[in-house]
Amino acid sequence: NGSAPFSGYFGLIPYTDLFLVDYKLTDEALHLRHTGVSGRPVRETIQKLDEAGAKIVLRCPIIPQLNDNDTHFRAIAALTAGHKNILGFELMPYHNMGLSKARRLNTVMPEFSTPKRETVDSWRNRILAFGGKEWSGAYE
Repeated sequence: NGSAPFSGYFGLIPYTDLFLVDYKLTDEALHLRHTGVSGRPVRETIQKLDEAGAKIVLRCPIIPQLNDNDTHFRAIAALTAGHKNILGFELMPYHNMGLSKARRLNTVMPEFSTPKRETVDSWRNRILAFGGKEWSGAYE
């Protein structure tokens, strides 16, 4: 997901065709609260992979009322437009498949609503309007 120390990724670059990096939250406080870790290592990994010439796709989980906002969408767009080796973004709309597992483990997990297709399309269009590039599913 990009949060491990970069030294672990560096050794993989010659053997890896494509890195899929989760870009979950732009807001640092929200990232820490909802993932338990800082988002800084993810951003640093993206930067260093790009500088090393590694191909990257940003996988962007979007959760209604958490990160479905223009600040986050602008950041996704800026990352994809500002790094030559980021091939684009891939939206991953929220789903509630993990809720049953969380209940079996007696773990509290916030419940969010699953977005409609039209909503996901509007998110995609906003990121594209901010200058982002969507991953086509192909790479060189």
